[in-house]
Amino acid sequence: MAKAKPLSLSSEERSRLVTITKARTLQAQTVIRARILLLKADGESVGKRQIR
Repeated sequence: MAKAKPLSLSSEERSRLVTITKARTLQAQTVIRARILLLKADGESVGKRQIR
């Protein structure tokens, strides 16, 4: 499997995404999208197991 191209995030953007992934009152879809962006920023490929 090819390695994903890393997504460039500022420290503020990364912090906001981490906050979103820990929130208990946001919609699940929003949290999953934040996790996907964090994975891509770390250069990881995105699979179903990684985002749940």
